[in-house]
Amino acid sequence: MFRTFAAVFLAAITAGCASAGAGTPPLRGHYYWGHEVEAFHPCGSKQAFWVVGDAALLQPLRDKVTKVSHDQGKPYVPIYVEASGVVEKKATDGFAADYDGVYRITAVQVVDSISPPDCQVHD
Repeated sequence: MFRTFAAVFLAAITAGCASAGAGTPPLRGHYYWGHEVEAFHPCGSKQAFWVVGDAALLQPLRDKVTKVSHDQGKPYVPIYVEASGVVEKKATDGFAADYDGVYRITAVQVVDSISPPDCQVHD
């Protein structure tokens, strides 16, 4: 299943790069952050990816999750994001090993506490 998602993702990147000339198209989904969790769940997928990236890029996402979690009075509340990045191979150790792969976020285009109707959180 990871190979299917990765193949579709890589095809989208290739098509996006060919038509746009540069950059990678964003993936839409939910970002989770908390104690020992930093994950991205793409819309329409049952997969989950450990998130890595520059601290300056990820800190605003962490801050937003912290605020939303505080406002709702519960931990690990996801936020909706559209982010560009690269899917990397599955980690072999640490918390990241429990995920389908690693998603290295390189740019964030959209951050929202409310998900659009076609990308709802499924527990």
